[in-house]
Amino acid sequence: MKYLELDDLLSTCEVISFHLPKHTELLQKEQFDLLPDSGILVNTSLGLPFEIEAFQSWIENKNHYAIFDGDGKKELPEALEERENVIALEKSAGWSAQTLVRLSEKVLQNIADFCENN
Repeated sequence: MKYLELDDLLSTCEVISFHLPKHTELLQKEQFDLLPDSGILVNTSLGLPFEIEAFQSWIENKNHYAIFDGDGKKELPEALEERENVIALEKSAGWSAQTLVRLSEKVLQNIADFCENN
């Protein structure tokens, strides 16, 4: 693994994957202009990590592709979801059978703790 400054990363990598907290905006028009002509963006962030107008201009190029999970697409306009070069999934990338089990166990433990203390 090699650390790169954002502009170097964007100009040298064809696939960029975002996994960021909500309200983190990394890309604006200047950064989209650095991406290679056949770029792919993957977003599993809690929201959009970019300026929507800049993304909209970038995704108009048919050589550009974007993939969103359920969390990453929540703020994405429906018209963009329907583009042929955009894949927008319903499920969150972080949602798995193990996640469901862990959450269920935590809820049951919280109920047991509450009953024990009250």
